[in-house]
Amino acid sequence: MPRRRVSQVGTNPSGNLLASAGRDGTVRFWDALSGLCVKTIGQDHRHANDAHPVGEATGLCLSRDGTKCLTTSRHGAVKLWDLRSAGKPLARYKGHQNSKGSFVRCGFGPREAVVVSGSDDGRIHLWETHTTKPVSTLPSSMSPIGGGGFTGGSSGGHASGACVYRALWCAKQSLLATCAEDGSVRTWGHLPG
Repeated sequence: MPRRRVSQVGTNPSGNLLASAGRDGTVRFWDALSGLCVKTIGQDHRHANDAHPVGEATGLCLSRDGTKCLTTSRHGAVKLWDLRSAGKPLARYKGHQNSKGSFVRCGFGPREAVVVSGSDDGRIHLWETHTTKPVSTLPSSMSPIGGGGFTGGSSGGHASGACVYRALWCAKQSLLATCAEDGSVRTWGHLPG
């Protein structure tokens, strides 16, 4: 069991594997039927240039095929892990901020070719999955599509500087949904690329 609070749980598409992001610096994977922990990222995997590979995990997102996992952590980059191997992350996505003690979360964008994340700086960050190059940084206060979000029909974005907790790609609607510390939920148009 995680030694500190669990900040997020997720599941693979088939539902047989659960994942938990722990504030103890681990991401654990559990067999859904037996409840046994079958894999841990972050425990006893210290590297010379990375004092703790996961960090104080605030979120996770599993890929559609269940072989990869994105993690966010306080004071750290968004990281991509291959669940079929152990050790170092495959990629690091830098630029967002996650230092206020907030639960900033990440996810995959269209066709999993883009990684999306909220940020303490009030922006939405997007990177190319394979190259880690920034695709775009959206200011949260710009006007979203569709005449507003879900909070009272307002036509603006999130409050200026409000921490964006989550950015979630909605494939069926081809839009990005975000939520922020000001209590708003917003939708954004199709991502570049």
